[in-house]
Amino acid sequence: MKNVMKLMSVMLAALMALSLCSTAFAADESPEIKNVIIMIGDGMGENHLEMAKQKEGTALAMDTFPYKGQSMTRSFSSKVTDSAAGATALACGVRTNNGCVSVFPLDPLGAFVIPTSITEAAMKNGLRTGVITTDSTTGATPAGFSAHTSSRGNGRTIAYQQMASGIDLIWGHSEDYIDAGTSTKNGYTYIATLEEMNALENGSKSFGQFADDCWSRMPESETTPTLAEMTESAIRILDNDDEGFFLMVEGAHIDKNSHGNKA
Repeated sequence: MKNVMKLMSVMLAALMALSLCSTAFAADESPEIKNVIIMIGDGMGENHLEMAKQKEGTALAMDTFPYKGQSMTRSFSSKVTDSAAGATALACGVRTNNGCVSVFPLDPLGAFVIPTSITEAAMKNGLRTGVITTDSTTGATPAGFSAHTSSRGNGRTIAYQQMASGIDLIWGHSEDYIDAGTSTKNGYTYIATLEEMNALENGSKSFGQFADDCWSRMPESETTPTLAEMTESAIRILDNDDEGFFLMVEGAHIDKNSHGNKA
C-alpha cells in the first residue's frame, strides 16, 4: 500500500510539473507576427507530398516556405499515434494515450489538471480563434484544439465543451449533438450552407454544420463550402482587429482515404 501511495504521489507531482510546462505559452513580443494559422493534413506524410507532386507535375506551395521543421507526435501509449493523440501533441505540446483528447496520459479524466491548448492560450492573449475541418466538428483533430476528454468517442461531451469554449467559429461536417437551438443558446449563429457562411459578418461567432462532403464536394453541391472556401471566409471573419487571430484548418480526408489505400 505504501508503494502504491508513493507511486500516486510521484504521478501527481509529474502531472503538476507537466501542467506548469503546458501553461508556458506566451504571446509573441514581435510586432511582425499577428496571425497564426495551423494547417493540418491528418495522417499526411512525406510520401503523400511526393505522390501529389508527381501526379500534378509541380511543386507544392509549402515547398516555397522559408522555414521547415518536423515534430515527433508519437503517442504516450504507442509508437504509432492516432489522430486524437497526434492532435493533442500539436495543440497542447504533450504526449497522451491513443484515443485521448488533450488530456495528460496519467490523468485522462482530468481529475487533477488538464493541459492548455494553443487555442486557449490564444484566447487568453486576446486573439480571436477558429477551428475548421472536413471531418465532423467533434472529430479527433478539431476536438484536440477545442475540448478535453478521455475518449475521442465522447462526441456529446466534446460538442458541449466546444459550445462553452468561447472559440469564435467552429465549422465542419454536421453531427447529431449540435443544432440551431443549442448553438443560439450558447451565443453562436448556426450555419448549414455556403450562402449562410458567406453572409456572416466580420467579427461574428458561428457554429457551422454542413451536411455534404466539404472535401471533394462530390457529387457537386452548391450548398456546402469546400475547405478552401471555409478557410477564406474564416480569415475574413477573424481578421478584424489589431489583436490578431489563431485558426486551425484540417484536411481530414488524407487520413480517411489512406486507411483504404486510395490515392
